[in-house]
Amino acid sequence: MRLPDSAHTSRPWRIHELTRDFRLEDVWELPRRGGPDDFPRLVELIASRDPSKGSSRAARALWAIRWKLGALLGWDDPDAGLGSRVPTLRDRLPVDLREGRCGPDFDALPFTPLYLTDSEFAAEIANKTMHGVMHIGRVPDGSGGYRAQMAVLVKPNGRFGTVYMTAIRPFRHLIVYPAAMRAGRDLWERASDPTPRTRAQRGRAEAPDAEAVVAEFLTRQRQMYAGGDLEAVQELLAEDVLWHVPGTSPIAGDYRGREAVTGYFRLRRKLAGGAIQIAKRGEAHHEEALVQLADGRATLGDREVVWRTTGVYRVAGGRIAEAWLVPLDQEHFDRVWGATRPPPFVSIRRVRPQECTASTMLDHPRFLELFEAAFLECWYERFGDLNASLGPDRRLTIAAVNLRSLAPVRAGDELRIEVTLDRITERSIQVHYDAFVEDTRVAEGGSRYVCLDTESGEPASLPDRIASKQEAAAREPSLARRQGPGSPFMAHTRPVGAENSSTSGGLDVFVDQPTETIDP
Repeated sequence: MRLPDSAHTSRPWRIHELTRDFRLEDVWELPRRGGPDDFPRLVELIASRDPSKGSSRAARALWAIRWKLGALLGWDDPDAGLGSRVPTLRDRLPVDLREGRCGPDFDALPFTPLYLTDSEFAAEIANKTMHGVMHIGRVPDGSGGYRAQMAVLVKPNGRFGTVYMTAIRPFRHLIVYPAAMRAGRDLWERASDPTPRTRAQRGRAEAPDAEAVVAEFLTRQRQMYAGGDLEAVQELLAEDVLWHVPGTSPIAGDYRGREAVTGYFRLRRKLAGGAIQIAKRGEAHHEEALVQLADGRATLGDREVVWRTTGVYRVAGGRIAEAWLVPLDQEHFDRVWGATRPPPFVSIRRVRPQECTASTMLDHPRFLELFEAAFLECWYERFGDLNASLGPDRRLTIAAVNLRSLAPVRAGDELRIEVTLDRITERSIQVHYDAFVEDTRVAEGGSRYVCLDTESGEPASLPDRIASKQEAAAREPSLARRQGPGSPFMAHTRPVGAENSSTSGGLDVFVDQPTETIDP
């Protein structure tokens, strides 16, 4: 079972001293419980495993592909590893850990042990894609026993490493880690219960039939996309289901919870004019996950289009617990779904010299400021004054913001920013930006604003009139146009990227850890 990041960050682990420049990638709980003396034995069993020879065919295939690619592309060459490309974290160990136990060597995986205590084990790995740490921790379960959890921390190697880690995330979460957790359950039982018959009986009793669940779900989903019933699809979703849709299209985002995911299905069907055709092209599966290649076809933006995706589904308790939609051509997918956007609001302004760096180019923070100013102008045109439209009890805050530069922008250029309110939910607003200089697209980006209660700072519902006015605006064919530098709404702008939030007319401007989760 996946755990929130706080399950790792809130514990007083020694690993925190060594990995301040690493990012926490995943936290998983190893099934089952053990006693206080089982932890060293569990660590030994983990180090002795070879996941490329595990029981999951899908996981074995992925490991085989990874090792083959590593050999062909030199990802695992000696000059890419510890002590060559990156220094070992043993250099950071405090004296007591350096002089203490290292832990067992790994039989198959290229991990190097760092330290072993009564409640922690850490090992590191480095190659051309990243520098990573596997951390196993023992946590009291509140009933006199203990459970174990695994955390993975990484430092990607540049842009390539970041792209690589992002690309393999769905396969890690839905195939590799579940297989490892099932193996972890067996290892924990072997550490505390050596009876083979007991382990085999438990494994058979708990293994869900992912293929049957996903097959039934996809049948119902295809019927729903063709105009059928949505409730039949909803029955096969877990209450806390999480649905991942990458990219920059109007349907992109992470949808958490049954209501949010079914809202995503409704949105897709609505944008496609009420019908989407899905054709399966192939699939692979194991006990808890299924991967399916499928083609989609619909009329988007008055054109009939086709896209190809891979769907990766994880099953728990007989329902879909998590899914990734992975377009095979992300640019094409974003473009065809982007055609469903309503006419944008347009803000035009001349880039001033003081907004540029010494190289006379518009810098990243200033670009974000201009996006924000354009959003505020769009808000004024759509809904009126920010304070008046939100009321005294609410304010907006930026939960996520991103910018992708496509071409340079210089002082004196006339910048055209097109703003589209992609999605307004009960408590949040998803915004998309495209920027042009003449006919050249120079940047794209997005932001997500969350409505908060002014007094408590807790999430609050947007006023009902915001959603109703937005639906009416989406049907208008004309483009709104505002003046640039002389606009009176520039008074609302604050620098995006400041460490502390600032408030202006009901809008908090700060960049926290980005999150794309869409609330219902």
